Amino acid sequence: MVLLLIPILVSASNVEVVTPGTVNVYTIQSNEIQILVKNTGAVTDTFYFSLWPSGWGTLERYWVSLDGRETITLNLDVIPPIETKEGIQIFKFTVSSLESEETITKELFLSVKRTADIYISEIDLSKEILNPEETLIIEPVIKNINSAQTKNVYVTTEILKNDLVVEKFDDFVVIKPDSLKKISHNFDISLKNKPGSYQIKVILKDESNKILHEKQNYFQINSVSKVEKSKEVKNRLFYSSVVIKVENKGNLQACNFYVTESLPSFSKSFFYPGIEPVLSEIENNRVIYTWLIESLDPGETLEIRYELRFTNVILGALLVIILTSLIIWKFFRPKLTKKYIGLFRGEEEVKVSLSFKNKERREIKNVIVKDFVPGIAKLIPEYDTLIPKVKREESGTELTWKVRSIKPKEERVFTYKIKPIIGITGDLKLPKASFMYETRKGKKRRVCSKSLIIEGKVK
Repeated sequence: MVLLLIPILVSASNVEVVTPGTVNVYTIQSNEIQILVKNTGAVTDTFYFSLWPSGWGTLERYWVSLDGRETITLNLDVIPPIETKEGIQIFKFTVSSLESEETITKELFLSVKRTADIYISEIDLSKEILNPEETLIIEPVIKNINSAQTKNVYVTTEILKNDLVVEKFDDFVVIKPDSLKKISHNFDISLKNKPGSYQIKVILKDESNKILHEKQNYFQINSVSKVEKSKEVKNRLFYSSVVIKVENKGNLQACNFYVTESLPSFSKSFFYPGIEPVLSEIENNRVIYTWLIESLDPGETLEIRYELRFTNVILGALLVIILTSLIIWKFFRPKLTKKYIGLFRGEEEVKVSLSFKNKERREIKNVIVKDFVPGIAKLIPEYDTLIPKVKREESGTELTWKVRSIKPKEERVFTYKIKPIIGITGDLKLPKASFMYETRKGKKRRVCSKSLIIEGKVK
């Protein structure tokens, strides 16, 4: 013990090393030790230094050039890890001469004193390199090496990017003697977490908020560039609505990129965009619209909307169809014409004719023609064509003709005669005559003539 407490001098032919005796050092604290090195030779020499084991200590320098008889003080900084056991630790300090190639080794005796019985032994990570939308599992392990006392401690786990706290977890932990405790936390990597290196810092404190130990670990988030496009189409009666969704699913900002949409060239007249495209051009009977997206942040979604409106076209087509139908109906619909010959006066007879022409392209069946003679006129039972069925009423006389069928473009004429009742003068109004028939599909239709006014005055 006496030898350990006093400086020991070791001499070589050209170097002399003086180390202190046993030195007290404390875990996780910086402990400075001074070593004297002297060139005992007469000429300048270069010396190299090394320390073993090298994990604890850091030399002020690892080589030096000394003139003859020159002496320097070399500083050694020793920081024992927190998990180091208490007791004497022996280190070897070696000096080598470049000129003589001689080597001298001197032992250092360090008496280790513990500053805490509890520490962070490790920080386990599920992965060290991750992509966006993955989950990192962080598991700090706290160890209590005191064999008799339970420890109550606070554990803070911080995730930092460029010294800024991104996420933080706080835990209160009770650890039994001579045991360890593992804490687990999940950190979800979102698209908003920028790529690069992240630091995990775990801080261990006692119940008085005193820091007992700190430990760090690191992980990396990869750079991912990913822009996805989707399209939703909704068809309505008179228009189609289209929504193009552009989403940045990477963790880098997407800048100055284009979104294109190809449509048939005829749709150009019906195209109504919510955001005007920067370019439209026609290629191979298709029109290509181009939108410029200046920037899109990670996780951001942009919607491009447009409509194809066919209202005007549909309304125009309907108008054409209606007009065409009216024209066809007018020119191809069966027509009933009612005419007369003569004057309604005295004993003169008036001849009334009903002319029907089948303008349809197909035969019509079960034809019924009806007309009515008011009571102020007398029906003369003389007929030039088909004889009708006569039905007399108080208000007048009803005439009915029945025909089984009329061929396309065939014309039929039905006539009858009337004259005024004695003592009646003036004009006579004859009502409309009607023509009813049955189509090929069994539907019944009716055609009416115009009403007539038969003059009763002398021409």
